[in-house]
Amino acid sequence: MVKRIIIVSLLWLMMVNLSWATVSSSVDQTELTYGDALQLTITANHGTGVAPDLSVLNDDFEIASQRHESQFSLINGTSSQTSRWILSLYPRKSGKLVIPAITVGAEITDPIVLTINDDTTPNSTNNDKGKSTSADVLIEFEIEPKNPLVQQQIILTQRLLASVRLDNTQASLTLPQIEQGKGLVRQLGSPTAHNRVIQGKRYDVIERKFALMSQQSGTLTIGRTIFDGVIPDANANNDPLGHYFAFSLGGKSVRRFSKPFDITIAPQDPNYTGQYWLPAKNISLNASWDKPLDQLKAGEPVTLTIAIMAEGLAAEQLPALTIPVPVGMKAYSDQPLFNDQVRDDGVIGIRQEKWVFIASGGGEFTIPEITLDWWNTKTQQQELARLDATQFKVGGEPLVVNTPDPATVAKPEPQHSAQLPSAQPSSDTRPQHTMPWWLWAVLLVLMGE
Repeated sequence: MVKRIIIVSLLWLMMVNLSWATVSSSVDQTELTYGDALQLTITANHGTGVAPDLSVLNDDFEIASQRHESQFSLINGTSSQTSRWILSLYPRKSGKLVIPAITVGAEITDPIVLTINDDTTPNSTNNDKGKSTSADVLIEFEIEPKNPLVQQQIILTQRLLASVRLDNTQASLTLPQIEQGKGLVRQLGSPTAHNRVIQGKRYDVIERKFALMSQQSGTLTIGRTIFDGVIPDANANNDPLGHYFAFSLGGKSVRRFSKPFDITIAPQDPNYTGQYWLPAKNISLNASWDKPLDQLKAGEPVTLTIAIMAEGLAAEQLPALTIPVPVGMKAYSDQPLFNDQVRDDGVIGIRQEKWVFIASGGGEFTIPEITLDWWNTKTQQQELARLDATQFKVGGEPLVVNTPDPATVAKPEPQHSAQLPSAQPSSDTRPQHTMPWWLWAVLLVLMGE
C-alpha cells in the first residue's frame, strides 16, 4: 500500500512539473526578406520571476524591441499563470539562421530554423552606387564626377525609393558616412520628391544631395545607410476605410540598407605647377577699396578687401594670399573671413581678407598684380586667377628715402612682404507627377534628419 502511494505521488509530481515547467518559443514567420523584422514569442506556462537569457541572440539578431506579458486565470478552482516575452528581431545577415535554444531559469526552448532571403544585391546594370533592389523600398547612391581628384567636390546623391506607402511618423533615413578615408560631407539644399518607373513598377522617390570633398587620394568608402520605417499591413488593403486610415490596422516594421561602396580618388595632376592644389570649376579674385584712390593722403589709412571665390571648394580649402607691400607704406591685416554659399548644385567657398595700408609720405605707389594658380576640373587644365596691379598717388610731403653708400653696406635691405597664415582644413529631365499626401509627409520628416 505504501509503495502504491509513493508511485502515485511521483507520477502526480511529474505531471505537475510537466504542466508547470514547459517553456516554448515561436515566430510569426520562418522565411522573410533581409531587412524585415520578425516576432519571437517565448512562453512559460507558469509564473516565473526569471527572465529568459537573450544574450544568445546577439550574434545573429538585433533586438529592436521587447515586452513582457503575464496572464492569470482561475478555472474551477484551479489557478494558472502564463508569462510571455515578445521580441521584435532584425536578422543581421541573410541565409540560414537559427534562433538558438533560450534558457528560462532551469528550462530551455527548442531552436528555430529561419530562411533569410537577400533581396538587396547591388544592381550592376547601371552606374548607381550602393543600390539595393528590394521590391518595396530601395536605397541608392550616385556620384558625379565618376573619377574625382583629391580635394575635388563630389556630388553625392542619395535616393529613397518606395513602391508602397510609408508611415511618415516612423520613417528615418541615415546620412551618408565616410567609413574609410578622409573627407568632408555637407548636405546641399532640401530634399526633393519625384517618381520613377523601374521594370514596370512605379516608385515614389525622395532625393537628397551632398557635397563630398576628399582630403586624400586612394580609396574612400561610403558606409551603408539605413532606412527604418513601417509599411502598411497587407490586410489593410481589405479594409474599406484603409484608404483614409492606412495605418489603423498596424503595419510591418522594415529596415533597408544601401551597400557600402568605394570611390577611387585620383592624386593631384602631375602637370600642375601651382603652389596650392585647388581643383575647382572656377576661381576668381575680387578687390575693392573703401576710398577713392585719387583722394589719398599721407598718414591716412585705406582698406583693401580681397575675396577669393571658388566654385566647388569650401572656404576652408582656400589659401592665404601674399600681398607685396610697397616701400614707404605699412600694411596690417585682419583675420580672414570664411563663408560657404551652399546651393543645390554644390558649394561656393569665399575667403575674404582685409588689408589696411598707410603711406608714410606722399608719392606714387604700386601694388603689383596678385595671382593664384588653380586647376580647372572642367577642362583639366591649370589656370591663373589674377588681380591687376594697382597704381595710386598719395598727397603730402614726399617721403625721403636715404640711399646708403654701397661701400658701407654689406647688403641692401630686402623689400618686405606680408603673408597671412595658410588656412587649415576644417574638422568639422525628371517627369512631373502629382505626389501622394503621405510622400510629402515623409519628405518633411527627412528634412529634419
